[in-house]
Amino acid sequence: MREMKLLGMMNDYELARRLRRPKHQVWQQRVAFKIAPFKPAPQCRKWEPSEIKLLGTMRDAVLAAKLSRTEQAVKLYRARRHIPAFDSPCRRWTAEEDALLGTMRDEEVGRRTGRPFSGVLQRRLHKHIPLAVRQKRLWSPVEDKLMGTAPDAEIAARLQRSIKSVQARRQELRRPPFGTKPPRPWSEKEDASLGTMPDKNLARKIHRAVNAVRMRRLMKHIHAFGSERHFWTAEDDRLLGTHPDDQVALLIGATVKAVAHRRSGLHRAICPQQVQKKRPWTLHEDSLVRSLSVDDAARQLQRTRTAILVRRRVLGIRSIIRHEWTPDQDALFSKCNDKEIAEELGRTLSSVENRRTRLKIRVPKPGWRFFTREEDALLGTASDAEIAKRIGRHPSSVQSRRLNLGMAIRHNRKRRPWTPEEEALLGTAPDTELAARLGRHISTVCIRRQELSIPNPYWQRRCGRQRLLKQKVGPGRADTQST
Repeated sequence: MREMKLLGMMNDYELARRLRRPKHQVWQQRVAFKIAPFKPAPQCRKWEPSEIKLLGTMRDAVLAAKLSRTEQAVKLYRARRHIPAFDSPCRRWTAEEDALLGTMRDEEVGRRTGRPFSGVLQRRLHKHIPLAVRQKRLWSPVEDKLMGTAPDAEIAARLQRSIKSVQARRQELRRPPFGTKPPRPWSEKEDASLGTMPDKNLARKIHRAVNAVRMRRLMKHIHAFGSERHFWTAEDDRLLGTHPDDQVALLIGATVKAVAHRRSGLHRAICPQQVQKKRPWTLHEDSLVRSLSVDDAARQLQRTRTAILVRRRVLGIRSIIRHEWTPDQDALFSKCNDKEIAEELGRTLSSVENRRTRLKIRVPKPGWRFFTREEDALLGTASDAEIAKRIGRHPSSVQSRRLNLGMAIRHNRKRRPWTPEEEALLGTAPDTELAARLGRHISTVCIRRQELSIPNPYWQRRCGRQRLLKQKVGPGRADTQST
């Protein structure tokens, strides 16, 4: 009864270790009583009303540093409260803008409201407003005549359509792009040479692409040159079932497997001569099948392994032969480990492990030791490698134990927030000089400058100097001088 009360109070792995039971038994017992699995409570601080009022009044990074929270946590909670970001370029939809949705095309609504087409489409679908007018403009005969007479970009600008729509319409009308040569027609001499040589050689001879030669040959239903595949004819189909499969294969030049597959696909019966070729089973052979293994029986009787397996199934012989465990064998579980018992008794390792689980006997010489409460208390206080050095374990073992207990690494370090004076210095000097002056890492300075959209004048000045040098001297000599 005490063990039943512990179900769901901790991790199945930890409860199995404390009760010294297999993990699957604990899981099965918990599922049988419909007890939910243990979920550790997240170690997070609740949001106060005074903190919620500050959301959206300043940048998320500044507010995170002020509240001693992570920037991601501030962003997620602000998005959950549907609070817009501080100085966000996105503006809210007004009632007048919502009234335009559905009355005209989305492109026209975006042009009038100054919003992108994707934003208008997303807003209309979110409001479940149907489109009263046609979204896509129909193609007129005058527009169809323009397809292929000029580049697609020029026609798209002239018709006020997208380049992709013009390209799709031209392909639908099967017109080549502007400036391309029409395909060269196939002559009778070229068609006659299809299949007389490999497609690659023929393409080189007639100055065509290999894929074009192949597609032309397939369209004309001409077989490839030197193909090993057998193409069935009406005469070949008449031979199926009249002779054994091996004789038919020799007559038509195909494999026995291909002949059998073709015959079964046409639902033809096996030739009687082929049925008589099967050697019947004798009583002596049946006795050998019962006493020997599959491989030994197949080798001694000169039959296939599949035939032995089918005969064992007909005779009702089980493929797995189970040997009973004796008391002397059970006594070995308290003296040796599973691998030693399997080698001594000639059994598989899985059967020895299953027997030990049924007997509920622990391994006398385990290669691992249980975690103590003092060791569990150290998990998460430092990195796994450092904890492994302290307690004399492998880092992977420490990581596996920490993940099984649902614990995360608690970092004690606190990131120093950026001050307005430090942000004012960004871009006034190279990142390496600022990093040394502020006592920060160069990557931290570079990332903060990119977040504030501050350009790097020194890099731009250097790129402009190299560009001018290339224009004056040349690309090859400019690289040597810059180095």
